[in-house]
Amino acid sequence: MADGFIAVGAPTQNDRDGAVLIASTWPAGVHEMGELAGEDDGKAGTAVVAVSDLNDDGAPELLVGIPNVLEFHGAAYLAFSPFTSDGLLSEAGLLLTDVAPTRLGDHVGWSDDLSGAGTAIATNQSGAGPKLLGWSITDGSDQDSDGAAFEVTGLAGSTGETATLLAVDGDGDGTDDPFLGDHDGSNGCMRVLRGPLSGTLAAGDAETTCPLGLTDFGSNLASLGDRDRDGLPDVAVSAGAHSRVHVFSGAVVSADDAILVVEGGSNLGRSLTTADIDSNGSADLLVGSSDEVGSVFYGISEGTLDVSDADVQLVDSAGAGFSAATAELDGDGFDDAVFGVSGLIGRVVQPAP
Repeated sequence: MADGFIAVGAPTQNDRDGAVLIASTWPAGVHEMGELAGEDDGKAGTAVVAVSDLNDDGAPELLVGIPNVLEFHGAAYLAFSPFTSDGLLSEAGLLLTDVAPTRLGDHVGWSDDLSGAGTAIATNQSGAGPKLLGWSITDGSDQDSDGAAFEVTGLAGSTGETATLLAVDGDGDGTDDPFLGDHDGSNGCMRVLRGPLSGTLAAGDAETTCPLGLTDFGSNLASLGDRDRDGLPDVAVSAGAHSRVHVFSGAVVSADDAILVVEGGSNLGRSLTTADIDSNGSADLLVGSSDEVGSVFYGISEGTLDVSDADVQLVDSAGAGFSAATAELDGDGFDDAVFGVSGLIGRVVQPAP
């Protein structure tokens, strides 16, 4: 998601070559989607994030995970805007890949300052050993794992899961910290590596919390800004299989010290994001579940809330909120929310303040 357009990963498009589908959101209405196509059964679009405007054209770039490409080495493509016509993803930017067949690109992320420059980060699925790779992007050259700024090994995802990731300056030292939701189907953990990062690190080097019984703790992550007003950004972490979302300070890596816990419903937290939907200067929490498309919690809350306490609940007969994102899409100056639902590419909603 980015201001003015929406990008949707479609990894099973084109006989599993995959694609990223892109459409303008102005003016309001139904728009035909352009396509950046993947190749070679790569499942392009397994992960998609908008990143900083690196080419100074006024629009963000896209970082796209393609885990099955290059004989399962996997890759992330950094695609440069503008996205004005259909084409191949491989011709839209630069390639970041692993020298080993690790299926890199199952999750991707971005930081502006993690390793001294704009940094693309990506995780792989299990198979050859889950790990996190980060590259400093200083020019338009392709890079492989031998040229990575840092590598984190020893992640847990031994049963096909992989580490979700978020980069945010949790301790307020001016450098982003990677937050990793690391779970293997039987044990869910949150790991935080304090930036800046360089060289080879192990998962054991991270600050770690593993709440007892929450097997997929860390299945989704989102930054909430400074919700508790302590001067540091806060982080929301979901355990969708247990229908719980924890919010805690980025400086305190402990689910026991959660500022806020939201629970209830079915698969609460299957998608998770934040934005200032009501335009009051404080981040709001947007949560998808199997029961509703999405729930919106406004403002600053503490303690424990049930999903039925949400300020706004969005319901659609087409399906549940399996993905969530936000951006200012319609030019009115207010953040808008997008929830993906079964049978539809997306639906843009803007709850009233």
